[in-house]
Amino acid sequence: MLIERLKEKFNCDEPIFISEIYSLMNDYSRSKVFELIKKAIGNNTLKRYDHGIYYLPRKTIIGDSTLSLDDVIEKKYICNNNERFGIFGLKVMEVNFSLSTQIPALIEVITNNESRKSRLVSIRGRDILLKKSRINITNENYYAYTILEFFTRININDYLSNTRCQKEIKKYISENKISKIQITELLNSFPAKTTKNLIVSEVFYEFT
Repeated sequence: MLIERLKEKFNCDEPIFISEIYSLMNDYSRSKVFELIKKAIGNNTLKRYDHGIYYLPRKTIIGDSTLSLDDVIEKKYICNNNERFGIFGLKVMEVNFSLSTQIPALIEVITNNESRKSRLVSIRGRDILLKKSRINITNENYYAYTILEFFTRININDYLSNTRCQKEIKKYISENKISKIQITELLNSFPAKTTKNLIVSEVFYEFT
């Protein structure tokens, strides 16, 4: 009953939030849904990853599969059903753009799905720092927002001395066709430092 419906909507190893289960099983009471969840966990057809987070496991040669924390964060705070509403924070961006090789101990996420300026949450014992987005992040402004957030918060001298990072930034701008119009539409939501860093780095002249 429950598992059949879940399999129709979700893939194995995909995070499933309790709110999604309630929605899918809205013809049952919450107490009945909890009973079905408990039964499914008991017969190993559903796994509990953390409070309110479940998934359909896959059989592997070493046992049942598990979820990736990144996938949970991605779906909850960054992108779901092809709708973008968040980005990873500075430390992850520094690694992605080759400004740093240090994997961050604390994962930062900037998201529309947070009402406070910042808040620390925990997912399966891992701390996540949530920050409210400066302006709503959408599919249309996601790439431009990422660049602006990056140049707001980096040490510009570190960037200027790192040719590999400069190449990665230029590649990112080119591949995602970030335009001056997209950038200027968002700039009012960022501090003056952002514009200064874009000009000093000469990145502003890379936009189409």
